Amino acid sequence: MQNHPGLFVSLESSDAAAGRLHNRLLAERLRAIGYQVTSFHFPQSNAISSHFVQRYQKGEYGPPDEISPYAAALFYGLDHFEAAGQIKTILQKKGNIVLSDGYVAHNMSLQATKFQNQAQQRGFFIWTDSLEFELLGVPRPKLSLVLTQSSPADKQLESTYRLLSELFPKDFRSVATARHSHRLNIAVISNSLWELIQPLLPE
Repeated sequence: MQNHPGLFVSLESSDAAAGRLHNRLLAERLRAIGYQVTSFHFPQSNAISSHFVQRYQKGEYGPPDEISPYAAALFYGLDHFEAAGQIKTILQKKGNIVLSDGYVAHNMSLQATKFQNQAQQRGFFIWTDSLEFELLGVPRPKLSLVLTQSSPADKQLESTYRLLSELFPKDFRSVATARHSHRLNIAVISNSLWELIQPLLPE
């Protein structure tokens, strides 16, 4: 539920570099027309809350693929919880905008690749949604924009993003980064993101 006057938008991508690039470009465009924009990047590498995420990613608890997706979701959820108070404070002012990349949906999709079938993945999505947005109380984005890739290496993660979008259709919009196997120009992708965000902008 959105009960604040600011706008919170999450950019999600299987390509972390692409997510950060478009987060920056979108922030610059919004600031140019007068909005106060704060960007968050998850996991927060310089925050103590990312301690468990960093150890998990380095394989210090064992191979990441063998760690329970539910346990890993807790690691990421605590990092989001650390930033939740700051995000909520920013969103209390009308005209303020929060952009994030690699937020809740990214972890949900990444961990879902560990399951054998879609029924298990759907159950995990519902569990994680409840954990993050209800139990931990982290802010839910008004909209999550998923940058869809065309690389075969991203195929499994892309599949879980699609399933997540089907389960929560009001929360997600897909933005293609390639057409007919050819990568789209950065400006074209940026404009597609803008067209989806512009109607949501505070006056």
